[in-house]
Amino acid sequence: MMMLRLASVLAVATAVIALSLPARSLDIQAPSLVYIDTLPPSGGSGSYQYHLTNTKTWNTLPSDVGSFGLANSGDKAGYRLTGDDASAIVYELAGGVGSSLAGVYYNDTDEDISMDFQMYGSIYTTFPGKAAIQRRGNTWGGSYPKSTVPFNSSITVDNIKCDGDLTFTVVVTSSSPTKTFTGVNHVGLPLTTLPANVTITNLEHSGASLTLFYYNTNPLSVTHGKGSNVPSYSADINGQVQFCPD
Repeated sequence: MMMLRLASVLAVATAVIALSLPARSLDIQAPSLVYIDTLPPSGGSGSYQYHLTNTKTWNTLPSDVGSFGLANSGDKAGYRLTGDDASAIVYELAGGVGSSLAGVYYNDTDEDISMDFQMYGSIYTTFPGKAAIQRRGNTWGGSYPKSTVPFNSSITVDNIKCDGDLTFTVVVTSSSPTKTFTGVNHVGLPLTTLPANVTITNLEHSGASLTLFYYNTNPLSVTHGKGSNVPSYSADINGQVQFCPD
């Protein structure tokens, strides 16, 4: 009798533990790609200079430059008004950026449907004025403390090349009330509260769904000079879920 009761207690305890396991205990993968664009600065007067991980010094920013990308741990990109280190700003990507931003669990038992999750970000830099007389400093070299850059997050879900329409349902669960979004072949939504779990299903293929686990982390850091003309900045990041991307 005692052994029977003990077995029952163990069974209940095991069930409770299984239900309480954190999301990370699943076969969670990092996004297949995380790429952050540092867009050319705006505002201010005069010309700009830039500094990258693989450049030895500050260089004149060409007027036709597109953007500089951050994709690997430790990648850096900086801007300043020409010759004025007090106006400099430097962005740096932390280690393990992909797995620290979000994870994805694929339910991919339907062999006809492939899925992929990538993240693309953009950083915007705006200078308020012109270069100042105070020019000395070493912002690039780490003379000043770092702070984190929060992202404004959003998600898009798209049917790229799947045969026929896909009717998507996206359910966002976080500390705020659960929200549900639907759409045929495309859904786009902001993600305003982190951390959050995002479950994506489609009506046509029950064996092709996924869950995104967004963590409340900011793996992008910023440091800047001490001048009155230090730029303002903001950052957006979009999680892109693609069905049949190939």
